[in-house]
Amino acid sequence: LVLEHGFAYGSTGRALEGKIAFNVVTAGARREVYMPGGSYKYELRDFFVPFEMTVLLCRMRYLPPFALFAAGHAIDEDRLEPHAAEYERLLRAIAADRLDLDRAESRARLIDLDNLIVPEVA
Repeated sequence: LVLEHGFAYGSTGRALEGKIAFNVVTAGARREVYMPGGSYKYELRDFFVPFEMTVLLCRMRYLPPFALFAAGHAIDEDRLEPHAAEYERLLRAIAADRLDLDRAESRARLIDLDNLIVPEVA
């Protein structure tokens, strides 16, 4: 019922307007597979177009996915903890209104957070 007409969208549905939404996913394949030249032929974000369109219908801001690629090997390759730390950093930046949303929205995926998070002013 959250995405109900008159609440989330439509002429009177503005309850979600301005909120942020994005997909947090694990992918079994490596990053290279999710590229125009890769075997899946598309960026990972392209697989989430229905989510993006729903979010836009509700007048929300859609950010690209935050993904852990080759997730089955993340522990063995010592990538899980750093990935979790980046996810926490991303959530903290969003909560503190320090994520450059315009730049983030234009990306294929949420990476390189150093270039997306606005430093705190002392």
